[in-house]
Amino acid sequence: MDIALTISLSSQDEARLKTSLGAKADLARIAKAIATAGANEFLEQATGRVVPGAIREARLFRTYQLLKAGVTLAEAQAIVAAVFKETPGRARGLVESAIARYDIELRASVDARVQEVLDAAAWKDPRWEVELPSGFARDRVLDAAAETSFADPSRAGRGAVYQFPEETYQAVRQAFLMKKRPKPKK
Repeated sequence: MDIALTISLSSQDEARLKTSLGAKADLARIAKAIATAGANEFLEQATGRVVPGAIREARLFRTYQLLKAGVTLAEAQAIVAAVFKETPGRARGLVESAIARYDIELRASVDARVQEVLDAAAWKDPRWEVELPSGFARDRVLDAAAETSFADPSRAGRGAVYQFPEETYQAVRQAFLMKKRPKPKK
């Protein structure tokens, strides 16, 4: 059974979402994902499929529903911080806990974030520089690199930037079903 809902956001609600998520956020998409996540969460509870035993469990399930509804990892962290009145660090921890708890269900979302990170890499002769923010996506990339027979990436000494040898970078891309990426021409 398909159910269509119409939910209206006031200009105040839109302004509050922009404050929470940033002026460049795609509010229509994110608001739709939040509404979908909320409706799915409530239906799962109403049908008895999910009965959270504690507040943390309910928060993990709510976060899972947001991610399942198409919210990106970065957006989820901002939403979780705003909804649960948490610091960004604690919100990131809650999102990572939800990903760990619902690993199988969310693997595609995490892999999409990994692909974004790998596509954003910059060639700095003789290595690829990849910014790997802390969290589950970084762990997946570094685990994939460790599974190759090539040299491990190393920290660049600038925040979350890692340097990948060419062979390792291409092998990690292949592990996530991505095409090889040529080095830019000089």
